[in-house]
Amino acid sequence: MFKLKHKELEINLFILDFYNKICYAILGLGIYLVKDSFNINIWERFVIILNNESQSINFNKDTETNCIELILGVIFIITSIIIFLLKSKYELWSKVKYPLNLLAIKHQGLKPINLPDFNQKVACKDFRRYEVRVITIDEIDHQLNGNYQEAITNQDQKIIDIESLKNSFMHHELAYWGISRIPLTFRLGTKLSDTQKVHVFDYKRDEQKWNQLSYCKFKNLITKPKLFTFDQPIIQKSSSQDVILSISVSFNISKDDCLEVIQDYYKFYNLKLPNIENGKRDRFKTIKEINALSKQFRKILDEIKENSNIKTIHLFYAGPNSLAFKFGTMISESIHPNIRVYNYNKKDEPCFSWAYDYNNDNIIFTNTLV
Repeated sequence: MFKLKHKELEINLFILDFYNKICYAILGLGIYLVKDSFNINIWERFVIILNNESQSINFNKDTETNCIELILGVIFIITSIIIFLLKSKYELWSKVKYPLNLLAIKHQGLKPINLPDFNQKVACKDFRRYEVRVITIDEIDHQLNGNYQEAITNQDQKIIDIESLKNSFMHHELAYWGISRIPLTFRLGTKLSDTQKVHVFDYKRDEQKWNQLSYCKFKNLITKPKLFTFDQPIIQKSSSQDVILSISVSFNISKDDCLEVIQDYYKFYNLKLPNIENGKRDRFKTIKEINALSKQFRKILDEIKENSNIKTIHLFYAGPNSLAFKFGTMISESIHPNIRVYNYNKKDEPCFSWAYDYNNDNIIFTNTLV
C-alpha cells in the first residue's frame, strides 16, 4: 500500500511539474506574440507617415495579421493564467491528500540549540507550507559525563524513530542542524546516508541564528567553490596499514598533535582550505560549496581504498558540524576501510583523546592504543 501511495505521489508531483512547464511556455508565447504585434504596428505607422496612401493600403492588409497576433497573444496569456489557477487549486488539493512533512533533526551535544526559522522563505526553499516535525538528538548529558557510548545508543534509538516517521509520512524531507562532538556527527551522517537529500543548516555566529545553505540556482551558478589543497603524500612506512587524514576547515590541525596519537603510518593526507591561517569561520553560503568538498572527500577515500593493505583511516577534522555531517554521508562502511574519527579538545591530554571506531561501532580512548 505504501509503495502504491508513493507511486501516486510521484505521479502527482510529475503532473504539477508538467503544469508549470506548460504554463510558462504558453505565457511566454503569448507575451512574445503581443510584443511582436505592437512592434510591427508602430513600424507600420511610421511607414504610413513617410509613404503615400497606396502603400498604406498594402500595409493595412497586413494589419489584420498583426491583429491576429495580438488576439492570439492575449488568448495565450489568459489561457496560461487559467492553467496557473487550476494548477494552484490542484496543488492545494494535493497538499491535503499528500501533506508535506519536514523531519527536522536537531542534534545537540555541546550545548542546547534553538530552531531555524521555518516561517520564512530562505535559500530558495519555502518551509512555511510544511508540517515541521522536530526530532531532537540530545547528547548533552552523555557528553558532559563522558558517556559517549551511551550517546551512540541514544543516537541509534533516534534513528529508529526517524525511520518510523519516514514510513508514517509518505511525502517527507529531512533537515539537519547541530552542534555536537565531531565523531558523533560523522556517525549520524553515515547512518542516515541511505536516505534522500538532507537540507543542511549552518550556524552563523555573527547573526546568532541558523541559516540553510542556499539552493538558489543563480547563487550556486555564480559561486566558485574552494577545494582542499594538499601535497601528494609520500610513503612513510610501507609496512604500515594505517593512513592519517587531516582535514582543516575552520583552523589548522597540527601534524604533531596527530602524530602524538598515531606514530606509524603509511601516508599522511593533509587537506586544507585556502586562507585557513586567517581563522575564517562560517565560510559556506551555498549547498554547492559543501557538495564540492564532500565529493573531493569521497574521492580521497576511494583512492585510499584502492590499496588493499590499508586497514584503518585515522581521520582528524576541524570544521563546522554541517560539513562533518555531509562528510559522514560520503562514508560507506561496506566499501571503505575502517575509519576512526577523532575528537579534539585542547584541555585533554593528548588533545585528540578519543575517537569513534566505525568497524566496532564504539568509542576508543587514545591512551589505550598500542
